[in-house]
Amino acid sequence: MSEAKYINQSLMDGLHVLRAFMADLSPFVWYSLAELQDALGQNYDYQKFNRIVKTLRAAGFVDIDSSGKRYQLAREVIVLSKNYLQAIKRDHESLKQIFENFQM
Repeated sequence: MSEAKYINQSLMDGLHVLRAFMADLSPFVWYSLAELQDALGQNYDYQKFNRIVKTLRAAGFVDIDSSGKRYQLAREVIVLSKNYLQAIKRDHESLKQIFENFQM
């Protein structure tokens, strides 16, 4: 059975924008929606792109400046990455200890 029917396209679109934002743009620069859309080369209509960026903001992955018109990556992106890396380190240390206990 194909799992394609279980894919949430809106979530995929948001992750695509977030991935492109992280890979293609400076995290220290503020961008307007139009600049983001141009820089990321998204083929979304402006309204859809606007909803994606505002959803990423609501989730804490994008910040908005005091004018309410410019966006940049938020600290939450780093926190998420840090938590993932800490989990890998923790699991690695646990596995290392298990293997050391089984050495003969």
